[in-house]
This record gives sequence, structure tokens and C-alpha cells, in this order.
Amino acid sequence: MNTMHGYTSRSFLTAFFMTLLVLTFVMCTIVIFQIIELLAHDISWRIVLRVFLCGIPAALGYAIPISSLVAVLLIFGRLSADGEITAMKACGVSMRQLVSPVLLLAVVLTIICWYIHMGLAPRSHYARKSIVAQIGAESPIKLIDAGQVIDDFDGYKVRVGKKRRDKIYDIVINDFTGSEPVEIRASSGVMRTSDDGDELILELTDVRMVPGPGNADEFFSEYWPVRIPVAKKRVYCKRNADRTLLELQERLKGLPVEYTEMGQMDLAKAQMSLRVEMNKRIVLSLSCFTFVLLGIPLGIKAHRKESSTGLAISLCVVVGFYLFIIIADSLARKPGYRPDLIIWIPVIGGVIAGTAMLWRAR
Repeated sequence: MNTMHGYTSRSFLTAFFMTLLVLTFVMCTIVIFQIIELLAHDISWRIVLRVFLCGIPAALGYAIPISSLVAVLLIFGRLSADGEITAMKACGVSMRQLVSPVLLLAVVLTIICWYIHMGLAPRSHYARKSIVAQIGAESPIKLIDAGQVIDDFDGYKVRVGKKRRDKIYDIVINDFTGSEPVEIRASSGVMRTSDDGDELILELTDVRMVPGPGNADEFFSEYWPVRIPVAKKRVYCKRNADRTLLELQERLKGLPVEYTEMGQMDLAKAQMSLRVEMNKRIVLSLSCFTFVLLGIPLGIKAHRKESSTGLAISLCVVVGFYLFIIIADSLARKPGYRPDLIIWIPVIGGVIAGTAMLWRAR
């Protein structure tokens, strides 16, 4: 029995690490493009190396589950095609005994993914964005994130409901540069930077300006440009993607205080964005075990040696899994659709389907 467990474990780990190496390199290409841009700005190689290393944890968080799925499909597909599974069953080896070492390895990989998504990846992402922001190599437009209160700019706080490239919607700007604070609200706008890169220009439409207490009445305008000075070296403020799980929970508790002046709907949208981010991290961590549990019976059913079959099946499973995460992210600002529950559909469905197929394959 120990010989069989060692054989399946070694086969799985060999295929897993080979796939992980390739996938991690592919996923790091985005960081590599940013490195090329930094080198074009004559940035020190030490800073460039730090930026590259900070991008690896996020890549590993996605590469580990996909690699485990590819590995388990290839291994059990080969065992099934060679008739080894049938031979093991004839010798009295149950399916539970056959898959138990691989499932145990999947639990270990899930714990590693949990550590990456809950702490390591957000801290690394924050470190990378801070480095890039401090050296002034990132466009000010990229500092604007939907659903976030952005206070990277001196004298201004900016919050947008939606962002599509350079177009923004549901904008709220608090201007503290004058003697009295002014709140600027707009339904939509376009972002661009000045020719010298010293200003972020927000060209707003359907504008309502609310001055401070004791001043004139509200002011309405169809078009209003807001020019926000941008420092060459900036201090990057944390976004949801940069916060650990504990920090997300603390921010969720503190949102009612921060959003006292914004109404219940804005508060509900901000809370749902945080809940979606938290549940997404949990789902991504559990995806490793889900993929292995689902991949074992799929690999056995493939009945072919060709690696293309396992790769095709893994591609379909991965696309279907992450499609729900993309849908939940797109609905994060619509609390009525409960995207924080939608994101759990692939995990629950994968576990049920994988368990049922394993039970039938026994």
C-alpha cells in the first residue's frame, strides 16, 4: 500500500511542479512588461527586481490550483488508459485508498493557497504598487479604482462608482483646497493627464456642486473640468486588493462611520464590494481542493493517454470556475443580486459533482 501511495504521490507532484513552472512564467509576463517599462525609465535594477518578486505570489495563487488540476487529469487519465486502475481494483485496492494521498496533497496545497490569498499576495501587491507609485512610473489614471475612496491627491478625495478604462461614472469629489470644502457630484466623466503629467484632469458631465455650510446654493453645470495636481512621487493608499483578510473585516466594520454622509445605497454597495472580495479570496483558496476532487473522476473517464485530452478538460473546468468569479466581480456594486453568494456556486457544484463521480467510479 505504501508503494502505491508513493507512486501516485510522486507522479502527481512531478506533473504538478512541471505545470506550475510553466504557468507561473506565463502569468508573470504581465509583470515582465511592466519591468521593461521601468527599465525604459532608467530605474535601478534592484527596484526592478523587487517589482518582479512582488508579482510572483499573485501568480502562484492562480497557478497552483490550475497546475493541480492539470496534474491530476494527466496522472489518472494515464492510469486509466493503461488499465492500472482496473488492476489495482482487482488486487483489492479501493478507490478511496487510491485517491487518498492525492487528496491529502490537495489539502496541503489548499492551505498554501489560503496563506497566499489571505496575506502574502495582498501585501506583495501593495508593496509593488507602492514602489511603482513612489518612482512616478504609474499613470495617475490607474490610481482611480471603482468603489474606493481615493485620497492619494493633496486636497482632494475622489470616489467613482464604475470605471471603464478612462471613463468614470457616479463620481463624488471632495475639494478641500479652498477656504470651505466643496462636494462635486457628476453622473459621468472622462479622465486624462496633462501634457506634462503634473495634473489629472477629470472632464465631468451633468455636474452638481455643493459648497460648504453658509455659502451659496448648489451649482449645476452640464460640463465641468476638475484639475487635480499630481506629485511625481506619491504615497500609494491601500485598496481592497491590497488588504489582508483581517484588514478587509476591519474595514467592513468601519464603513458605516466613513459613509455617514453618503446614504444607505452607497454604503450597501461599498459593503458588498468588500464581501465579494473576501468571499473571492476564500473561493480561490478552496479551488485547489475542488479542482483535484473534480479532476480525479474526469481523468479516469478520459480513457486516453494523450495529454491534449487532459488539457482540454482542464481548460473547460478552469474557464467555467473563473467565469462565476468574473460575474460576481461585475455585480459587486449591485447588492440585490447577492454576488457574494454567486461566487460560491463553482465550489459547491464542483465538490458535489466530484464526490458523486468518485462514488460512481468506486
